Amino acid sequence: MVTRSVVSSLAVATLVNLPRSRQIAHEAALTTAGHATQAVAQQALALAYQDVYVVAGVVAVAVIFLPLLLRLRQSSATADVIPVATTAAAQPVAAALPAR
Repeated sequence: MVTRSVVSSLAVATLVNLPRSRQIAHEAALTTAGHATQAVAQQALALAYQDVYVVAGVVAVAVIFLPLLLRLRQSSATADVIPVATTAAAQPVAAALPAR
């Protein structure tokens, strides 16, 4: 529960600060001879939000495919495990349990 809150807070903080830092970088790249106009600022802001959407999309794709990889890894790891109820040592214990 705490981990989810911490990760959510960090994600929100990153997505809030990323557009501003990217806007500054894009404004610096778009300005000519140190003259920043309103059009340059708007273009820089649009490019900054485009960068944020790309980052969020990459993270979303990774989050979608990560559980699939974990499930494949888990199923291959459990295929080699012998169930406890079928071992000879577990037979007397299973017989002593009351029937449901």
